[in-house]
Amino acid sequence: MSKKNEKTRKGPDQNSINKYKAICADLSSSQCKKILKYLLQYGNITTMKAFEKFGCTRLPSRIYDLKQLGIGIETEMVYKKKPDGEYVHYGVYRLV
Repeated sequence: MSKKNEKTRKGPDQNSINKYKAICADLSSSQCKKILKYLLQYGNITTMKAFEKFGCTRLPSRIYDLKQLGIGIETEMVYKKKPDGEYVHYGVYRLV
């Protein structure tokens, strides 16, 4: 991510945060609830982090579920070179 993007990226406003917390309280899916709480606390999540913290193997599906509930989430694709020279890419999900 470039420094320009870091400076211009804005998180959710207080009204959105309050709305997301209310939705979180009503969620019946435990994975969605855990993911939303994590996003509210830390600001972003990756597939690896969701697996490590919650055992969630299908984070994009849970993100889709949250979006269907009206949660504003953006996806940034990150491309990195591994030590062996191969490239990997993964999504970083953030509240907006």
